[in-house]
Amino acid sequence: MPVALILLLLGILLAPNSYAQTDRKVIIVTLDGFPAYALQDSRLPMPTLRRMMRDGAYADTMQPINLTVTWPNHTAMITGVDAAKHDVLVNGRILFGPQGTPPHTEPWIDRDLMVHAPTLYDVASEAGLTTAQVDWVAIYHAKLINWRFAELPEPDGEIERDLITQGFVTAEQLKDFNKSSAAWRDQIRIEAVSDILHKHHPNLLLLHLTDLDNINHAYGPMSAASFSSMKALDSHLQDIIDAVRDSGDLDKTSIFVVSDHGFRTFDKVVHLNTLLRQRGLIRGEGSNVNCDAWVMPEGGSALVYVTNESMKATITPQLQALLADVEGVDHIYGPSDFATQGIPGTGDQAPALYLTAKPGYALEGGDTGPLITSSTGHGTHGYSNADPQMGALFVAWGANIRNGIHLETVKNVDIAPTAASILRLKMNEVSGQVLKEILR
Repeated sequence: MPVALILLLLGILLAPNSYAQTDRKVIIVTLDGFPAYALQDSRLPMPTLRRMMRDGAYADTMQPINLTVTWPNHTAMITGVDAAKHDVLVNGRILFGPQGTPPHTEPWIDRDLMVHAPTLYDVASEAGLTTAQVDWVAIYHAKLINWRFAELPEPDGEIERDLITQGFVTAEQLKDFNKSSAAWRDQIRIEAVSDILHKHHPNLLLLHLTDLDNINHAYGPMSAASFSSMKALDSHLQDIIDAVRDSGDLDKTSIFVVSDHGFRTFDKVVHLNTLLRQRGLIRGEGSNVNCDAWVMPEGGSALVYVTNESMKATITPQLQALLADVEGVDHIYGPSDFATQGIPGTGDQAPALYLTAKPGYALEGGDTGPLITSSTGHGTHGYSNADPQMGALFVAWGANIRNGIHLETVKNVDIAPTAASILRLKMNEVSGQVLKEILR
């Protein structure tokens, strides 16, 4: 056998992603806070999404991971693993100060310190493909992204300069970007997507749209305001398809339209740190707070941390007994339960306890005042991923997606290996599976 042929065969065998397809393209669009149950409403004003469902593949629901909040689930979608492996539990990284001080969440942590699992964009970039992201999360200072319009846009960034030159936004507006309405920010993100698609033609593009999540929190899911937001999102989906077509890549592009979690309404709010203060576990006020334990609420769930390490063995069972009797608390999980719930059991992010709320209740901050307060007209998420109302959206459409495929349930950890398969890549050591039934 000729030496050149032997070397070629060895190269193929030793390089698992050597078949990566530079002419194949994948776009993953997340509609933050879009509940799967919205698809069952015939009044849903989303003709573009309905057409993508009809001409592509969709599931009745997509199961998120715990905690059912934004950053952990966006990270699950591009790593194919849950928080026990990728280590993103909340919308940022939980940081700890001196002993006896409350932990806090810091979002602006470098991706390499935040995400502890390989991502789809890592695998794509290492195989020689190009990558882009618009407002994706847990991706701060990611090294293997070619083009970006970040959650905190930089006025001197390449894509930002393009948008300024084209008159879509000013440098001053970018400096205060997150102070503007979520609806306007989504529109600017769509302009960024169009710019990237037309000028750079990335193999992988990640896009996160946020207006619906803001609206559902403020006015409740399936409210009049929610329907208006979903209608706007449908227009954005058509804008994306038009931009792909205008870029000449429609016959090469597959689009996933997904969400990170569903939504619930609630009418009672539980402030668990108030109870800890009443029992003497939290003392002091303001910057002088000193505590032996602290609850970090996430709407439909909460993480409990013991901040006095010397007391952890004795205080954890006391906390479990104390919180189990609280109105609105549904279930309390200890470390022996964490693996089945997808919660880290080791490392600094691992809590002492993880608890979920009952339907109709939300867990929120505050350590003074009443333990339980009333609330009307609002929505939240974070409940157990086994709760059907936390089910998320899954639609796939485009060049490598079969027509007319209807699935009952998928998992969001299936997205990374499925998207990788389209790009002729392989994600190793993932919990999800390739959805072969939807692929051409």
